Amino acid sequence: MTTLIGRRLDHYEIVERVGQGGMATVYRAIDVRTGEDAAIKVLSPGIGEDRRFIKRFRREAALVSELKHPNIVPVLAYGQSEGLIYTVMPFVRGESLHERILRGGITNEEIARWLDQISRALMFAHSHGVIHRDIKPGNVMLDEQGNVRLTDFGLARAIALPSSLTGSMLMGTPAYVSPEQGRGDTVDARSDQYSLGVILYELITGRIPFESDSAMATVLQHIQEPVPRPRRFARDLSPDVEVVLLKALAKRREKRFPSVAAFNEAFQAANAGKPLPEMGRLPPEPTRRIDAVDERVIAMPETESRLEAAPTGHGFRPVYFAILVLVAVAAGAVWFGFFRDSPPDPEDGQGIGPAAEATLAVQGTLAADPTTLIQAGATATTVPTPLYASRCPEVALYAPQIEGDEISWLIDNASAQDLTLQDIAILKWPAANGRIMQVRLGDRVLQEGPLVPGDAIEISENDGLALEAGQHSFFTLVSDFEPGRTGYALDLRFNEGCQLSGEW
Repeated sequence: MTTLIGRRLDHYEIVERVGQGGMATVYRAIDVRTGEDAAIKVLSPGIGEDRRFIKRFRREAALVSELKHPNIVPVLAYGQSEGLIYTVMPFVRGESLHERILRGGITNEEIARWLDQISRALMFAHSHGVIHRDIKPGNVMLDEQGNVRLTDFGLARAIALPSSLTGSMLMGTPAYVSPEQGRGDTVDARSDQYSLGVILYELITGRIPFESDSAMATVLQHIQEPVPRPRRFARDLSPDVEVVLLKALAKRREKRFPSVAAFNEAFQAANAGKPLPEMGRLPPEPTRRIDAVDERVIAMPETESRLEAAPTGHGFRPVYFAILVLVAVAAGAVWFGFFRDSPPDPEDGQGIGPAAEATLAVQGTLAADPTTLIQAGATATTVPTPLYASRCPEVALYAPQIEGDEISWLIDNASAQDLTLQDIAILKWPAANGRIMQVRLGDRVLQEGPLVPGDAIEISENDGLALEAGQHSFFTLVSDFEPGRTGYALDLRFNEGCQLSGEW
């Protein structure tokens, strides 16, 4: 793009360029009426040649200009001049969260405050029918007081791009993109929640969960691979914070929190060492219906600047599903939806753990019985409460999580060796649940019902029910009716003498 320095767009005189990306350039400008600084994002020439795009851009920009919130950088104006489309925002003095992460030394209090402020900005936007679609540290500004200002609302999705531009627009940044964005599916507010979860993961562990040599490979990791256990990189992280984080990063969006508000509430409670709320029962935020034909968002051009410093090495231009089509033609790429290996809890279920009712059957002493279970620094009212066994002290069994007609136990293998499930015993099962209709490990169906407690669950030596080192999965039972919260007892036996048993 030819430099615009020295020119005027409306009553804004452009002073300097502060950032440039594939689809837009950001300038610092002066409002000649007030003398105040402003930031002007000018979309690349050629985009404005499509009348449908211009129409939709104006509609979306008008919607985003309504977002008046202390943690959102507002759109002050938008327009078109000499074939250029632009938006005007306040010039925020400070640094991006990306720059702050690079400096290091972030405190736990700062993480909690920033997550709360980003969540409040997103909650407000979602309640107005706006999904950001490109939540990343480069789009989170920290002003001179250290408060969050979320930027680039309204440029989060390209609408009706000319065919010559397809592939040059951004549908989210690969390191922070949700699985549904990567597949090219319709997205909703839970996609922003996933991206926010990636930011929280990075703040806590100092690294992003997935990173590869190519943008497509990174997106495929988000779609397919289990999220690496955060406590592998942050040893002092509490189990409650870890499970809250992993829930927000569930592959299937219905397994995430019902809203960003629920995510934030759960994290703040876990971070403060308080009992977790019944997260699945929190009402979702009010949102306007956002359908696939006319979603109230437009995509954000990739622009790196003081206003939005994109993380090095994560640039991603082509729309992912378009890439996938090309790769399928060229190399026969095959990918599949990942179902269970990311923690749980959906919009229509009961939450990350069965609240305060979970109790444990812990008997004996660790020295006397090599299979004795021990509680991991939690009272019977703390949710979730992991169980361990001395033969495999780095393998944890978490309290059950209820969602619809399913009840699931998270099994986390933080050890250095793979484990193979060899025997399952369902010792107690509430009669009010009806029959057991299905038994699963991860997305693998072990047996179809109807079953009752005590029925044999056949596991062949050739089944290969491995829980890989450093990974986690879910043991799930599907019932006739919605499961109750108490009255369960399980005994799971793996190779190497690893046995996990508990009663809830």
